[in-house]
Amino acid sequence: MFVAFEGSLGSTVGGQQACTRELTEVLQKAGFDLLTLAIPSRLTLLDRLRHRIRPIPYPVCWPKDTAERIVERAKVCGAGTIFFNLIDFLPLAREVRSGVDPKTRLVMLSHGLASPDVQHINRIAREMPEIIGRCPRYDLKAVLKKEREYLGDFDQVISLAEFEADLCREMGARRSDWIPRVIPEQPLEWRPVQGRLGFVGTLDHPPSMEGMVKVLEAWPRDAGSGVKVRVVSRSRWHGEWLAKRFPQVEYLGPLDGGEIEKEAASWCAFLHPMFCFARGCSTKLATGLGWRIPCVSTESGIRGYELPPGSWVIADSPRKFVSECFRISQIESASEARADLIEASNKLLCMSEAASRFRALIQP
Repeated sequence: MFVAFEGSLGSTVGGQQACTRELTEVLQKAGFDLLTLAIPSRLTLLDRLRHRIRPIPYPVCWPKDTAERIVERAKVCGAGTIFFNLIDFLPLAREVRSGVDPKTRLVMLSHGLASPDVQHINRIAREMPEIIGRCPRYDLKAVLKKEREYLGDFDQVISLAEFEADLCREMGARRSDWIPRVIPEQPLEWRPVQGRLGFVGTLDHPPSMEGMVKVLEAWPRDAGSGVKVRVVSRSRWHGEWLAKRFPQVEYLGPLDGGEIEKEAASWCAFLHPMFCFARGCSTKLATGLGWRIPCVSTESGIRGYELPPGSWVIADSPRKFVSECFRISQIESASEARADLIEASNKLLCMSEAASRFRALIQP
């Protein structure tokens, strides 16, 4: 069985939905005959107000009979394994465990613990309060306490990044592993414009916004207007804030599939600045690499991926990142970087290999 929130299964273009689609395909290719159980996410207005005033880590946001429904469906279909898609289901396993066959395995497909983000949001709130906005502030100790309390209820936890697998293991998971992201092959008809770089992402995610601000603040003041960063994001307030503060930024707002691909085809490189190990991984990096356009990122930015040499441009400090931006904004350098990426593409993790690795991981 594959237990997921209705929103995760929707057609919305978002990281959670992209990861869910990828995981279901990996599971099916790994040989699992999946029965999907869609769970509505329900928080009343009062719950939301309480959460805004005093955020609660891992709130119960599903109907009261959810555990009963899971148990009933598992018995009817004889499920040997129940996959919980998203760490938000963390408190649910204990209820389900008491009702299913003792041999039924409960596996958490994490998408990312809350604690890494909480740690960085608290830090960024102190260092850059102007970019945090209305992001909820959690008590890190309360978050860690809940993760320690519930992670051991699962037979196995599978994360999107190696560092989180280590973290889950430290916090009491019975078995903790990770599976790298798959890079799709969706090459664009690349026609780069000299001096044009691009960013796609969720800027109201504080670690992402922090990365952009750090890079843009390191931009030389005398750089002129030769290099531009085109920002595609649904986070309108943050995108407009960047464009007002930094003259090299052009905020394009959200773009749909056809528009964004046409826009990205004009970029010399896809930028993914991230200077901390935030939760999960970046789904947008897979998009950029799948487009087969050069990508500039950091070691923490590529968490959750296994990338061979030549498939990305390394820049582990804001100053180095800016230096690489200026270098790769020149079409000659961008063309060389793209040639390296194309050459390395046959070593990128594919769906069949991910399925094979998942099948090996999930063995009792």
